[in-house]
Amino acid sequence: MEAYLPAVEKFATEHPIFATALAAFGVTFIRLALTTFLFKPFGQLFVVSSAKSRVATIDKFCESAWFLTYYTTTFTYGIYTLWDAPWLWDYDHYWIGWPNQPFPFWMRAWYLFQLGNYVSASLFVLLGPYFSTSARTHHKDFEIMIVHHVVTVGLISLSDWCGYHRVGSVVLLVHDVSDIFLEFAKCLKYTGHDNAKNPAFGVFAVVFFISRLILHPWIVLYPVVIRSRYFMENVPLGRTWDILLGTLQCMHVYWIYLIIRMALRLAKEGDAGRDIRSDDEDDPYDEVDAKDKGKKVPKVNNKKKAQ
Repeated sequence: MEAYLPAVEKFATEHPIFATALAAFGVTFIRLALTTFLFKPFGQLFVVSSAKSRVATIDKFCESAWFLTYYTTTFTYGIYTLWDAPWLWDYDHYWIGWPNQPFPFWMRAWYLFQLGNYVSASLFVLLGPYFSTSARTHHKDFEIMIVHHVVTVGLISLSDWCGYHRVGSVVLLVHDVSDIFLEFAKCLKYTGHDNAKNPAFGVFAVVFFISRLILHPWIVLYPVVIRSRYFMENVPLGRTWDILLGTLQCMHVYWIYLIIRMALRLAKEGDAGRDIRSDDEDDPYDEVDAKDKGKKVPKVNNKKKAQ
């Protein structure tokens, strides 16, 4: 198989758009296959919900199970392959030797797989309502999720094009790690493990705060916006990088606000079961189904009128 690696690498280099499309197709195929043959049968056996919302809850579980599998795999692979890389421990190595830094095949394949995932995820978010009850299309931060995917695709593509693979690899690691715990907590919720879901959510909140609000500014924003100017006189698309990374950081601040609000609810009510991005306390699937039919969702008032 190693004999074919140079040809594959050459193809990915010379035809990046086509290679990205193939990667997105591959990720989508893997996601649909795992959902059909593994996650959905598992969910039908172990998901706990009312009969009315069971189908929707199984869909949510399948989605979270996929992202749990994906982020665990990509983060583990990244840590394993980057552990001895000098730039993982010293951000000045992002720029030392640029633009003639080697870009080994294992990193190119990882990059391409990540790029394919975000393209695929964007399509699922945009086209989900037409093909399935995709949970991600019902979140109140739907627009922000689309912006996040577009920014991420832009960052991965630009880092590949400009040769910023070292800093790009660290960005991917910083962003993958917290999502593992979020999707794990949601899987626990959907399968009825109420005693475990709240501690898992607490771990997610801590990891998110450390990775997105401490590590990201420290080992990504500062080296790119400030330190890079000490190593390069003219940073290719420097302002574009600053804007994209700054936009990403603003979204981190918004999401930590939602996480803190959920944590306060956890402390008050002892339940962090609802997704922090859900539209409201009601099942969002009912609202979307009614919208698809051109109907307005009726508000149920259980209070008795005064006699």
